[in-house]
Amino acid sequence: AFPSTKSPVASTGAPTSSPSVSPTASPVASTGAPTSLPSAFPSTKSPVASTGAPTSSPSVSPTASPVASTGAPSSSPTASPVAPTKAPTKAPTSGSPCIERTFSNFLLKRTNRGALKIKNCKYLQRLKNQGKNITNICASTASTDKFKPAKDVCQVTCGTCSSNCVELGSATAYWITFGKKNHKTTKCEWLANKSAEAQEKACAFDESPIKKDVAKVVCPVTCKQC
Repeated sequence: AFPSTKSPVASTGAPTSSPSVSPTASPVASTGAPTSLPSAFPSTKSPVASTGAPTSSPSVSPTASPVASTGAPSSSPTASPVAPTKAPTKAPTSGSPCIERTFSNFLLKRTNRGALKIKNCKYLQRLKNQGKNITNICASTASTDKFKPAKDVCQVTCGTCSSNCVELGSATAYWITFGKKNHKTTKCEWLANKSAEAQEKACAFDESPIKKDVAKVVCPVTCKQC
């Protein structure tokens, strides 16, 4: 047999043809430079909170100062109570002062037979204190030459005095103290019958050591307070 006449596929002198495939592309990233350029500008956003300063003003204003500080009370202390038996400032009056005597008599009514029924202011005061209705008695106008109606005799109890300066003869007031605790009282009509000197002493007190008020308050007419 004869030796093969076909040349080898590739000779050592020159390639048979152009390469069939282009060389592969450069690696995506080389070791010499980063794969892409850095962003155009650095971010301008500050971190939410930095260690140097707070991010913003507090969202809520601080609470108000407490109503009361520890240095002083929240309000002024209440005033000391005024002694209940201390005489008040003299009030202006109008009309003529009225004194109601306990045993002053008035005409209650005239009976069918014409007899007169007579009562005194103590009787009327007792009815009032018992819660009884005295309106009709105080509204009566029946009178005689000797006896007047209740509205003219017992003006304090009936509330018919034209003045705000009124005095019940049966009212009790602080009078005087003997020693340290021997406190005495007096009725206005008893004091009214005493000497001017005795009245002046009794009416001079502004405060009472007992529950009964002073004479100048209870007996303002006798004490010339109005």
